[in-house]
Amino acid sequence: MSFAEAIAKSRRLAVLRLVAEAEGSTNESVVKTGLGALGFVGRQATAEAVRSDLDFLKDCGLLVHTWYDGRVLVVTLTRRGEDYLHREAEPIDGIDYPRLGR
Repeated sequence: MSFAEAIAKSRRLAVLRLVAEAEGSTNESVVKTGLGALGFVGRQATAEAVRSDLDFLKDCGLLVHTWYDGRVLVVTLTRRGEDYLHREAEPIDGIDYPRLGR
């Protein structure tokens, strides 16, 4: 696994945690800001990378997307996403698996 792949896996788990901490739903801009606060900066958290991660997590069934006015993307954690964060779902390739107690 390359360093870039390792960063992407970690960032995707961080996205799930950020959405969960935002009471299960937030917009794309807040996710990007939260990633910056967690140390994902520069090429690690470009708008393109964040959108790609949100799409990846949606395709895995962990998030759903809702568009408002065709301009604001809001993401919501699914039950499967919650289960993943609580280690009640199988590991998914491309996303770090949460550690116990974290």
